Amino acid sequence: MTVPTPLTSARPAPPLPTHVRLTIGVIARNGLPFLNDCLASLPTHGALGGVLQIVLVDCASDDGTTAVMLDFARSRRDTRVFRVDGTANAAVARNVVLDNAGPGYLLLLDGDFVLEPDFPARAFQYIERGEAAAVAGTYREQLFDAENRPLGDVGWRHPPPAEPHPVRLTGGSIFLGPMARALNLRYDEHQRICEDWDFSLRTSAHCRILRVPEPVGTHLTHHYFSAKRWRSFYTDVRPRILGQLLRKHLAHPSCLASLLLSERGMALGGAMQVLAIAGLTTGTPWLTGLAVMILGADATRQLLKAPSAERGIRVAHWVSTRLPSPWMLVLGLIRPKPHQPKYSVRPIH
Repeated sequence: MTVPTPLTSARPAPPLPTHVRLTIGVIARNGLPFLNDCLASLPTHGALGGVLQIVLVDCASDDGTTAVMLDFARSRRDTRVFRVDGTANAAVARNVVLDNAGPGYLLLLDGDFVLEPDFPARAFQYIERGEAAAVAGTYREQLFDAENRPLGDVGWRHPPPAEPHPVRLTGGSIFLGPMARALNLRYDEHQRICEDWDFSLRTSAHCRILRVPEPVGTHLTHHYFSAKRWRSFYTDVRPRILGQLLRKHLAHPSCLASLLLSERGMALGGAMQVLAIAGLTTGTPWLTGLAVMILGADATRQLLKAPSAERGIRVAHWVSTRLPSPWMLVLGLIRPKPHQPKYSVRPIH
């Protein structure tokens, strides 16, 4: 597999001071083949300065992820590996990292992420200067087809902002400083997905999370609406889980605003469907026509900006997020269905 070129600045970040302790935690579930590139991108012993520890967590994989993690750990004295068995989710795996990380700083990564070499040192600088308690970087994304061949060019998933700015929502890759870790927050294991959003919302209520222009790396993934994954959108009932998360934060308007802004396509689809229904039930067909026109313009815009190789995926994405998703979200608001994990954790290296 071809790994995208690192984005390191021409001016390298200074190494971490010798007294600084950093843990990098990587979680994966059936993480092949991308896990190989993730582990290969982790800093070698002494490369960052400071004291490095690596914690790898395999969450109930059956594709050889455990073996890959063990092979990596056998060549490194700074690495420990844990295996989760049973009914578990990403929140469980992230909590295993939290439970076993050493003191100091912590970088959490998913196993399909190629780390930018300088990011830990650059994130440390922001925290050391007192600008943040946690740091989230920008990152690129490389999509792959069902045969794990690159699909289109590498693009920005989160383009670099002009200036660092505080955020409420982050993904699974986040750099936590001592102040953020002192909160002793854990990931909500009843939140089957969107657990990273929930964690960052609760963290940002107590301290500052800064999104910075420096890239954290490159995300290697199959598009959620690719042939390999699109059915899981409906079997997972993902929007219902988002509705459950909205319900959890109903008393916090700023959290609701952040969530709805992040899922603005879903919000637009829901609003236009309500407008269309209102037009039909009140005998004002122009309202229905207006809603259809807005949805049509939105669909056209999405298709025009999509590369030709991705148009089928973009159609599936648009239809799913604009039409059934708002109703699934309402179901989650009214009848949440918390995940009930039941698992065991054991160290295997």
